[in-house]
Amino acid sequence: MANLHINATLPPYIPLHHELVREFEAADSHHSSVLQEVQTAIDDVSAQGKAYIDFVLSDDNQAPVQVNHETLSTLLTTLRQHIVSKHELESWKLSAHQARARIRNQQRTEPELTAETMDLYREYGEKRQFADEIIDDYHDDKALKQHEGTAEKVVSTYDTYVQLRNLVYILQDPSNPLPFDADNEDDVAVAGGKISLRDPLSLDYYEDPLMSRKCMHVFSRATIYQYLAGTTGRSGKNCPVDGCEATISFNDLKPDPIMALRMKVFRKRGREQRNIERI
Repeated sequence: MANLHINATLPPYIPLHHELVREFEAADSHHSSVLQEVQTAIDDVSAQGKAYIDFVLSDDNQAPVQVNHETLSTLLTTLRQHIVSKHELESWKLSAHQARARIRNQQRTEPELTAETMDLYREYGEKRQFADEIIDDYHDDKALKQHEGTAEKVVSTYDTYVQLRNLVYILQDPSNPLPFDADNEDDVAVAGGKISLRDPLSLDYYEDPLMSRKCMHVFSRATIYQYLAGTTGRSGKNCPVDGCEATISFNDLKPDPIMALRMKVFRKRGREQRNIERI
């Protein structure tokens, strides 16, 4: 009787069992739950940051306008950590989603691993396991975003973080250019090396400042809305600032947290000066 030779060695590549695929897909709800917790933490620290700025600049605070650097550093560090964590969790979730889509496609063509299909999978040779695909995709995406400075750009989209980071410089003089964030102020009206605090349309001090994404020029909400009256969300008019060739519309406008902070500091200092003059 001939001896039967059975190769019991597992192939290098093993397909994911259908039950594990379902568990993997169910993990998406866990990712969403963690993201929500991180977002809640961001909201909480942002609220603390706003409250701190309001305290420093409030009329009830009779002390000279100054900041507690330890408090400011703690708020900035904590807020940044939460924002970066959310950004990385979103990247991981995207990598898992992409891997999940590939797994579904593979399941349509790959039979389950059995004694009968063992030789078939040995013929596959070396092939990435699904977990390796997720990790590799995540690291590739992370490396690309680090190269592009994506995390820093994401952090800079949070108004409270931007205000906290620049609070010390603006407190020194609300019309001073900032040592960084130059992209936000390259084209803002500057006179004698100072940032103008006056709306270019009314020439009054800014009220509820909005910035154009197209050209970075800043306007008071009421005056730019009046200027754009009669246009639709996407249609627009030429920027009213002399020499600017950009076309701006309602959709191009966004709140300017830095100019808003400048005006808070400017008005706080004005109130302090009037109080001194009364004395």
